[in-house]
Amino acid sequence: MKDIKNIHGRAMELMRIANQNLIDRNKEAYYENTKAALELEEEAAFELFADFDSEPTRSVLFRSAANLAYNLGEHGRAEKLIYQALSGSPYAEIKAELIGLKEKIEDSLVRELSANDIVEYSYINVIKENAVNLKIEPKTDKYSKAVVVDYIVDFLKNIQTSYKNFAEILFRKNFGEDEYPNYENALTSFRKDSNLLMVNLNYQSFGIGLVADTEIMNYKYDMSEKFVSFKKTLFDGFKNDVLFADLNSEKFHQQIAERFDDEERTKIYSTIINSLESKSDYKISISDQDFKFKVRELPTINKKAQSILKPKVVRVNETESELVIKKTMELTDVDGNKRAKLQTEYLSYAEFSIDISDIDEKQQDTRIYFSDPYNIKIVFEGNRFSINDSFFQIYVDSQDFKEIKKAYELALVRKYLTLSTNNDLSIDDQVVLENMKKTFLVS
Repeated sequence: MKDIKNIHGRAMELMRIANQNLIDRNKEAYYENTKAALELEEEAAFELFADFDSEPTRSVLFRSAANLAYNLGEHGRAEKLIYQALSGSPYAEIKAELIGLKEKIEDSLVRELSANDIVEYSYINVIKENAVNLKIEPKTDKYSKAVVVDYIVDFLKNIQTSYKNFAEILFRKNFGEDEYPNYENALTSFRKDSNLLMVNLNYQSFGIGLVADTEIMNYKYDMSEKFVSFKKTLFDGFKNDVLFADLNSEKFHQQIAERFDDEERTKIYSTIINSLESKSDYKISISDQDFKFKVRELPTINKKAQSILKPKVVRVNETESELVIKKTMELTDVDGNKRAKLQTEYLSYAEFSIDISDIDEKQQDTRIYFSDPYNIKIVFEGNRFSINDSFFQIYVDSQDFKEIKKAYELALVRKYLTLSTNNDLSIDDQVVLENMKKTFLVS
């Protein structure tokens, strides 16, 4: 009898190389190595063709060979190998996997999937192994377990922005301008390639598997050993520093403050904090790959953590054609005290974070006292300032920065007075009024 263990080991090594070929997007090498692995695995399996007492080894080898045949799009060959495995006495778990593979083959035939289609699905399965699986759930049962599309879009936008900023900041820290003929082009290409990919979905509540394929990033600019090593650790670094980190831990705050300055921390964490603060309409948890149980629920970010991870700095996004300084806006509070100075030309977008402690609205003869300073975001876009507060369902805008805060405070007071004196509120309005009652007192 041939050395089955040795033959199988050689097949496994070829499969490992083929999977790396798949990650590198080298399909020709993937096909070549997978075919070679299939020949070896079939050879090992047929050595035990008539040895029905060698379970589970016999069925495991035939199952492995059948999977390789399926991955190459050789459906007939894969089905024959499945029947060979089932002709013995495979363990229940292996039998279920064989039946599942047969169903996949039938599905592929119905959908007329080509060998190339199957390879692409195999690519997703390979990179899925490094994915983080997240569940998004509403904080209220207004729509039962259904998740509002806006919540999903908001979270995906926030996590993608956080990852891109994380990648850019680490690139700047690890690579100097003297390492590239055109540093800005290299950085731009790197940031463009810093995308999170959706590789898993679950629709009961809403679950999503996200991963970054760093193997294909920035290949035009750098194939050095330093860059290859750097990009391989990038997504794992993001998971550890952002998604898996205890964001409310003082020890973590000390560690992260040593690694990133105020502006860098704001870029990395501000959008994630928007999803995890108490005002958010949804909650996030990390799940197992099948979304059957929670591994860890991401906690609500406390005030201290926000002050460390999202220091109060102005964030400005500009296009490259909008860099020259043109005008200066003096940003002041309602008492006329200067808070910040922002200089920019053709400013296209900026965010300003301010706290409100008390409101003395003389026009309505009403005072509001917040239990904690209430943080709101002012957005400048299209030459206008706006506040869109989903927690209290208030939207105001103005061309004058000094007036936008006043407009918000007046709108908040008026909304409270309207809701608190109305006995026939909609479900949405009841939620808003409850939010108000637990956030501030009124006199």
